[in-house]
Amino acid sequence: ISAPSKKIWITGAGTGIGRSLALQYAAAGHQVLITGRNLSNLVSVANHFPDAITAFIWDVTDDESCNLMCDAIDQHLGGLDIAILNAGHCEYVEHGEVNCDLFRRVYDVNVFGMVNSIAVALPRLKRSADLSDRRGQIVGIASLSAVVGFPRAEAYGSSKAAVNMVMRNFSADPLGRDLIVTNFHPGWVQTDMGGSSAAITPAKSVTALRK
Repeated sequence: ISAPSKKIWITGAGTGIGRSLALQYAAAGHQVLITGRNLSNLVSVANHFPDAITAFIWDVTDDESCNLMCDAIDQHLGGLDIAILNAGHCEYVEHGEVNCDLFRRVYDVNVFGMVNSIAVALPRLKRSADLSDRRGQIVGIASLSAVVGFPRAEAYGSSKAAVNMVMRNFSADPLGRDLIVTNFHPGWVQTDMGGSSAAITPAKSVTALRK
């Protein structure tokens, strides 16, 4: 007897770890909703499995569009079993020139963007668990740099250390006890994460994006 299909949301799924996970889950027969800020990357991923992957442009730092993301999950997945919070941004401190703007940009995506994503995912994971008697799972993608210091990674490493503690404390909180809370610390992965962070209008379906 095959395992039932799961409904999975992956942020930052246009490249790297998020892209790989989306393709593997879709190949295994699950329904996947992917989000990110780069149109062409998202379409490239969704085109591999157009019947299994739905893509939406969503900037995790846009507090006011969280309700649009909620609607997208409800409409296109009809529930949520797994949320993989993978969106990230990296900028390195160059020549010892530390400035608050750099730290804010990195923290805005890696920390506050994760908080926005948790706020969207949590009620939907709990609702699906109540309906199916299966615990939902929330996955935070931290980094090896959260536990091991690396040169020039003061902003990125410390933001991922914050991600680590958000997830660890969340797992101990009554809000998270009914969920499977998982925190990963991957090493270096080749992506364009350190590139442009320009925002794109949120919440467009992949069908509209392909026109």
